[in-house]
Amino acid sequence: MAGNCYRLFARRLPRYELAAPDRLWRHFLANTGEVVVKADHVRVDLKLRTYTPVLIDAGFPELDTAITWWGRRSLRFGFPPRWEPAKTSRELTSRGSRPSEILVGVTATLVTTSSGRRTLWLASQFVDGARSVR
Repeated sequence: MAGNCYRLFARRLPRYELAAPDRLWRHFLANTGEVVVKADHVRVDLKLRTYTPVLIDAGFPELDTAITWWGRRSLRFGFPPRWEPAKTSRELTSRGSRPSEILVGVTATLVTTSSGRRTLWLASQFVDGARSVR
């Protein structure tokens, strides 16, 4: 039964239709987040990961499925908001990075969902400027 659930899940994901269950687990399901239970719905807020744009492209942000055995509550998925760059070094420090950290790279991914909404995902990479790197 679990194998069938993986297959149904994979059918919705571009480029993952034939993926093995362990790959689906590593890329999408082995994730942390927060479950919010309300009177009319259950929302799963997932943390941002490398493969999050694939879920967005597959239409998971628009998913609103009624689950009968949850008392007709619906299942929804939430994704983190877009990243906004810090304007000052003080903002960087308040976000948890140390002043000695240096931004060395930014990766941008433009995702268009099935409903036509476009989202830009940014990921940044920092190195510790206090350490010498060879």
